[in-house]
Amino acid sequence: IVSTVPGVNFGTSDAFGLAIRHFLAIRGLDQTEIGWLVEGVPAIDPQNYAPFIETFADTENISDITIMAGNSRLQDPILNATGGEYIQSIRNPANEFGGKVSATVGSFKGRRAFARVDTGQIGKTGLSAYLSGSITRGDPEHGPGRNKRDHIDFKVRGDWGNDSSSTLFVSYNALSNARVPIPTLAQFNAAKAA
Repeated sequence: IVSTVPGVNFGTSDAFGLAIRHFLAIRGLDQTEIGWLVEGVPAIDPQNYAPFIETFADTENISDITIMAGNSRLQDPILNATGGEYIQSIRNPANEFGGKVSATVGSFKGRRAFARVDTGQIGKTGLSAYLSGSITRGDPEHGPGRNKRDHIDFKVRGDWGNDSSSTLFVSYNALSNARVPIPTLAQFNAAKAA
């Protein structure tokens, strides 16, 4: 969806989000020059300013994505947003008890399962929460191995009246990516001749 925004280029090497890196540019400035916020928290590696997009929340839990070209907003805690800003908001827990389950199957033995449970309003506490998890598996397009991603999202919201609320969002991600070995020239020529 982000790639349909004018001036934005987005690329990934697989549809399941198992790639170690994705690429996003806004008007020619790459992702290290863009400010990244997830639920108001900076979401980049402070050492090299690269975002780990594959570790953010599951797509079923994203409520809103805002792309801003140019500088960032003054109130946002980011330093490197000369090219723009990517702001991702996570959905709030539902007011009623419920859930969602989905599954996906694709090429290269791609498999993905997602489940979420919403608590609804917990008594008269003003609290509501959800817990979700996903399991993703897929073979790399080239070479041996198997890519794996296990992900958990948890969010709790407290409504305190008079339009005031607090939220806590926690996300856990375990990604195992099969790295393709870089062949030597001799190995490449031998494979080409075979």
